[in-house]
Amino acid sequence: MSEKAATRKGRNWLIIGIAAGVVILLLAALMVIDYATKSGRNEATPPPATTAPTGQEVAGIAVGSGGTKTGADGVTKIGYAGTCDGAVQAATNYKKALTDVFVVSDEKKVAFINEVVLPGPTKDALLDDAKRRTEVMNSPQGPEVSKGYKETTNVEWGGSYKLTDCAAERTAVVQVLYCHVSTIGEEPKSFTTCGTDIVRLVWSNGDWKVVSLHNDIPGVVLNVTSNIPGWEPSPETLPMPAAIRDAYLINSVTGTKDEGWVDYVGITRK
Repeated sequence: MSEKAATRKGRNWLIIGIAAGVVILLLAALMVIDYATKSGRNEATPPPATTAPTGQEVAGIAVGSGGTKTGADGVTKIGYAGTCDGAVQAATNYKKALTDVFVVSDEKKVAFINEVVLPGPTKDALLDDAKRRTEVMNSPQGPEVSKGYKETTNVEWGGSYKLTDCAAERTAVVQVLYCHVSTIGEEPKSFTTCGTDIVRLVWSNGDWKVVSLHNDIPGVVLNVTSNIPGWEPSPETLPMPAAIRDAYLINSVTGTKDEGWVDYVGITRK
C-alpha cells in the first residue's frame, strides 16, 4: 500500500468513528427504533461528498445489469463501474443475493459475503445466519425442516430505486423497493412482503462493497414490512401498481410521498 493510500485509509476510518458517534446521538435523541436486516445495526460510513443530488436519476438501470464477472456464489455479478450508475447496479444485485435463502448453497453464500461485504455488524450477522442454517442442515432433522423452504428477494416486483447520495469511486447510499417471497413445503405456498431497504456502499479494491444493509436513517423513508390493505402481492399483481408503489414510499418525518424514486428500466406498472 502506498503512503498516500495509507493516509487516505486512515482518514476514512477517522471519519467512520465520527459518523458513528453522530448516528448514536441522533438515534438516542429521536428515540428511533431502527430496522435492521438480520440485526446489522448502526454501521457508520463516511458521509459522502455528494456529486449526485438526492433522487437524481442516473442512466437507465435494469435489474440484474452491470458487473463484469460472476461472484463467488456463481450467480451474482461483481466488478462494477465506479460511477453512480455502477453503485445502483451493485446495490440492486447485492440486495437480492445477500437476502436470498437456500437459493444457492450456504457454502457459496459465505464465500460471496466475504467477497462483497466489508467487516462490520452486517457482515457478522450475515455470516452468523449462514452458520446457523448450516448447523440446522447438518442435524438429523435438517433435511425435513428445510424441505421445500426458500426465500427469494424480487427487486423487480418493487421495481424502484433512489440514489440518496453518491460520490463516484468513494461512497454511495442506494434505497431499493423490493418484495420478499418465502416459499414453504413440497407443494409450495408462498408468503410475500414488500418494503424498502438502504444499501450503503464503499468503493474498495476496484469495486463497490457493502457496508450495511438496513434502513436506519431517520426521516429518509419508512420501511414497510406489512402489506398495503386491499392489495395482495402475487405474480399476477406485480410489479406493484403505481398507487401501491407510492403508498410504500412515505417519508417518516413529513408523512408525504418520498420524492426521487426512479423505476428500473423495463418495469411496466398497471
